[in-house]
Amino acid sequence: MQKNCIYIEGKNRSKNSNYLFIAKVTTEKNSVVDFCIAAADLYKVFINGESVFYGPSRTAKGYCIENKFSYPLKKGENTIAVLVSSYGVASYYILKQDSFFSISFSIDAKKYDENDFCSYDFKERIKNVQRFSFQRGFVEVYKQNTDFKKLINDYYRSGEKLPFKKGYTPEIISEIVPISILKKSVEGKLISQGEFYIDKNKERCKDRSIFQVGDKFEGYYYDELYECLSDTVCSFSYNETDYFRCLNNNRYYIYDFGRNISGLIRLKLSVKKDAEIYVVFDEKLKKGVVDHLHDFSEGNFCCNIIKWSLTPGNYVCEAFEINTLKYLQLIAKSGELIVEKAEVVLVENPAAYSLKVKTDDKV
Repeated sequence: MQKNCIYIEGKNRSKNSNYLFIAKVTTEKNSVVDFCIAAADLYKVFINGESVFYGPSRTAKGYCIENKFSYPLKKGENTIAVLVSSYGVASYYILKQDSFFSISFSIDAKKYDENDFCSYDFKERIKNVQRFSFQRGFVEVYKQNTDFKKLINDYYRSGEKLPFKKGYTPEIISEIVPISILKKSVEGKLISQGEFYIDKNKERCKDRSIFQVGDKFEGYYYDELYECLSDTVCSFSYNETDYFRCLNNNRYYIYDFGRNISGLIRLKLSVKKDAEIYVVFDEKLKKGVVDHLHDFSEGNFCCNIIKWSLTPGNYVCEAFEINTLKYLQLIAKSGELIVEKAEVVLVENPAAYSLKVKTDDKV
């Protein structure tokens, strides 16, 4: 079975494209709404500015999975937004395919679908960045002047709408493994802090995912990059110091999440001066800091770095991609900010909590 969907005209197969679909809906009373959604490559659903669902479930070429979830809407006007990322490159992570968007739900006996949404080019995520790794898509680099919740309303009110064409999804198959609503999170514990300086003599990363881009391995060439995050962070050298309240120029925090967890990195920040921050994450520490190159010598390079450039204001900065980490290092290259919380929003199969395993091992 296929379903109706929409494709962004003239944008398919563009590298690292990000589209924001927004609709305003009105409910007569508080109600729980059932959503069905299929989209490519990856998507995140926001309701009234809060992230609530992430997908899709993976499947084979020529197919897609329509994920289903339920979520409460308040009486009156509600904003439903879906951010869809289309990497447009071959990888071992997701299929290279044209980006599409399909959604359906009913409110007060009225049916809604993708044609009730306006579409926009989400420009706050920088396109011309390095690949995350040889296996996966692109790193995340953001340049924002306001919080994401306000961004959604700004796009809807005054953003340039993208034209789209109607089409059909790949063959839809039912979801097998459910995905939970984004409501559980683990807060990181601040375990150390310090200062850093730039050491231009430190060795840079020469991984194939950065320097072997071409016809067979797709991406942006080195001289096209907005910034090579690996180059920047590889040049940092660190010194631990006593605790400080304000994170500003050339300072860092390190957070411990207690165990390896998988989910979306989320930061709650109060930015006082224009800031450039780098989030470096990994499963272990090396010499007391997070080293995203710890397995590079074994050929396991991945760029565990996210960057945000932020103007003054209050922000909830949430990563789009799911990653696994135990430690997070938040580095302020410039600016001044207060970190209210560093957490990871869990993306899990809710049925896993009911799994019971019996073994002969009594220990």
